[in-house]
Amino acid sequence: MAWLARHLKKRGFAVHRFPYHSRQASIADHAAQLRQFASALPNDTVHYVAHSLGGRVVWQLLNEYPNRKPGRVVALGTPFLGSRVAGVLAGSGWGRWLLGPGGIDGLLAPVRVGEKPPEIGVIAGISPYGAGRLLCRFDEPSDGTVAVAETRLPGATAHLTIRTTHTGLLLSPAVARNVSGFLATGHFPDAPAGV
Repeated sequence: MAWLARHLKKRGFAVHRFPYHSRQASIADHAAQLRQFASALPNDTVHYVAHSLGGRVVWQLLNEYPNRKPGRVVALGTPFLGSRVAGVLAGSGWGRWLLGPGGIDGLLAPVRVGEKPPEIGVIAGISPYGAGRLLCRFDEPSDGTVAVAETRLPGATAHLTIRTTHTGLLLSPAVARNVSGFLATGHFPDAPAGV
């Protein structure tokens, strides 16, 4: 996320990176730590930009802690509806070890959708070249690790696909432009008209 953080700083955003290790704790534990981290920031508004499992951590935060600082959310390649690749990994001992508690409780099932979330935009990659192809077959658009269909969060403000891989979501100028645009306006600049 370092490259994306630099881009956002150049666009005038104060960037604070939340370090977490997905394999070391549950999604609920990470969300509680993120709440403490965000609460300590001097900013009145806190936006969140998260990649993959990180989007599930932010989603947990939004649902568990409704009294938080206002702000928008952009999730990059987050499998809100569960991950088939994680499902395959969870079927073996080494796969469960690789996923860790965060991956196991955060990637296998769809998120629970309660009240309308804050402004949340989702960006999914559509270049199907990633390690996930070694574990399962995607017959629909994907970023090689997460299928576009797995990223479709009910109630999201906006959903955008960009031609990049799962890892490429963190390095793409088009993604960076759309992240900064959504954080500033609540809309993706590259979204088709009427979307």
